[in-house]
Amino acid sequence: MPLSYVDIAACLLTLLLIYRWRKSRSIPYPPGPPGLPILGNALDIQDDTVFLKYQQWGKQYESPLIHLKALGTHLIIVNDRETAVDLMDRRSALYNDRPTLPMLSELMDFAWTLGFIKSNQTWKEGRKLAHQAFSLQAIKNYQLAETEGVQDLVRRMLANPDNFDIDTRHMAGRTIIRVAYGFDVLPYDDPYIRIGENVMEGVSAATNAGSYLVDIFPALKYIPAWFPGANFRRQAAIWREQGYDLRNEAYNHMLDLVKQGKMASDCVGSSVLEAVEDSKNPEYTEYIARCTLGSMYAAGADTTVATTQTFVLAMLLYPEIQKKAQAEIDRVIGNPPSRLPTFADREAIGGYLEGLILEVFRWRPAVPTNLPHRLTEADIYKGYYIPKGSIIISNSWTMSRDEKTYGTSIPVSTFDPERFLKRTTNPTLGDSQFELDPNIVDPASFVFGFGKRICPGRFLVKDTLWITAATMLAVFDMRCPKDANGVDIVPSAEYGHGLIAFPKPFARDIRPRSKEHEALIINSGL
Repeated sequence: MPLSYVDIAACLLTLLLIYRWRKSRSIPYPPGPPGLPILGNALDIQDDTVFLKYQQWGKQYESPLIHLKALGTHLIIVNDRETAVDLMDRRSALYNDRPTLPMLSELMDFAWTLGFIKSNQTWKEGRKLAHQAFSLQAIKNYQLAETEGVQDLVRRMLANPDNFDIDTRHMAGRTIIRVAYGFDVLPYDDPYIRIGENVMEGVSAATNAGSYLVDIFPALKYIPAWFPGANFRRQAAIWREQGYDLRNEAYNHMLDLVKQGKMASDCVGSSVLEAVEDSKNPEYTEYIARCTLGSMYAAGADTTVATTQTFVLAMLLYPEIQKKAQAEIDRVIGNPPSRLPTFADREAIGGYLEGLILEVFRWRPAVPTNLPHRLTEADIYKGYYIPKGSIIISNSWTMSRDEKTYGTSIPVSTFDPERFLKRTTNPTLGDSQFELDPNIVDPASFVFGFGKRICPGRFLVKDTLWITAATMLAVFDMRCPKDANGVDIVPSAEYGHGLIAFPKPFARDIRPRSKEHEALIINSGL
């Protein structure tokens, strides 16, 4: 019986698949440490400082790509910024997806956020809304909210310096909710900030390496919640409900304010509601709007807190840098000043503070390893085979320690804004001695992710840190406290690591620079 065209086509397709499989298997994986049978490297990566291992393996194998395998899943670690750009920017169509994390994505149902959602139409629509809301032009609308947030923070710090960590969280939550939804929160124990903090507690726990066995053995997700030892299922149900509240409670309150004519127009919610109103499918667009605005807290709150705390830690450890930044600010607003700095002062203040902001991001990246990508089709890169379904992890920590980029004259472990600066030749900067050197890589090019998954709020985050640092430096001296013998209690500069890296609690002595500065703090914002 002669073969049909269908039979011939099937044979050719089979031969092609066999050829491609054999060819791919003749191409090596990137180098990496050997693993155990079945488990592979699963035990090697159950560590909250695994980014240090990634860095070590990169040096050991002299490769920007490291290959690991955990329970059959391929992991590709990217330790080099240029390689990450090649893969996730220039080949973004292959590298856009996110992996499914059993605890976070499925049991907690947290895959609706823009950070963790799969590469689908909902993500594309949400990403479009977010990038429009956080463009360089649009973020100027949010500068008043950022300024008011940090002015409230310095008043709280003056009243009770010991509450700095709590008040920093309030500032971050207040600013995000005001920017997202256009309303102000309560001074204390605000319900919307409380919802956000509860959710972030769950996200932090669920993304901490090795916290839940279900992420190592996904079949455990089928265990019923009542089963002994299934506490993770019961906890996931609580966080799932809190995630629902994060997506809906503040949004619903915003809708009530719109009806009353009380919502501020200079917020993301204003433009998002216009998109819903103009949509041909308003119900679907509103769901995307709720997800987009709810994602802002998940993406911005903890990173804002971590970078602010890192800034203060650096000022304690490097008082001479604090003095230089204060002198730059004083030239513009005076000492003692008659007012606090604003965004209108940014160009006049000049380069040293700009370099300081970049150094905060580089010195201790808030997210040492960026959120993982998932490869949707097999790829070959510089002679290495990367299988379909591989999890791609870019290691911001190693990129921040690249000696060829950042360590040519200043050690990469040292906090020093001058690695980003050059002596100014621009007369418009007045007395400022420095301006940014455009030849030095901006850490924002890797700490906020890559490709179409880059954080859309990165410009807002940089603005928030700038006004926070400028205001605190203008009015406070940040010092190491002293012990009973008058000796400085120097912070250890140790960090706790999970998805977000926070400095471990450290003692600090923050006080107004003078009586005039204290009076300015008290009267600020009035």
